[in-house]
Amino acid sequence: MEIYNDKNTGDSIVKFSMPEEFKYDFIIRAFGQSSETMNYKVRTTSSVRYFFHGLCQVLTEIIGSQKKQLEYNGYYNSFLLGQLSEEQFEKISRQHIIQPKSIPLDLLSEKINIVRNFVDPEVTPKDMAQYFECEEEDILKSIKLLTH
Repeated sequence: MEIYNDKNTGDSIVKFSMPEEFKYDFIIRAFGQSSETMNYKVRTTSSVRYFFHGLCQVLTEIIGSQKKQLEYNGYYNSFLLGQLSEEQFEKISRQHIIQPKSIPLDLLSEKINIVRNFVDPEVTPKDMAQYFECEEEDILKSIKLLTH
């Protein structure tokens, strides 16, 4: 996926591959000063749907990751305050261990691009590895794919 600005209109354009099943769905945009000078643009809605589906998926992963982190931190704070025994905390912390997933680098690159364009302040590779439950090394490889 690529996001760039149209030099003529200033519109943000999202460019990415589209699934075959969405090939014939369009958005027609009309713009101009009057009906006589009206201009039209035709775009496929598949790119819009695909983009928002990807955005929602990434945001869901980030929110889920942050929820897990907050939950773990709550248990850790309870342990530090003496509200949980060491044995209780160890049992709970084992349930929060995350095994890194193997995510294809091109898919990871798309997710990283979404994070870079919609999440502020800048997110570190370590943060992204936590969000997507993968290795930081895979994040760094995927970032390199975006720069080539």
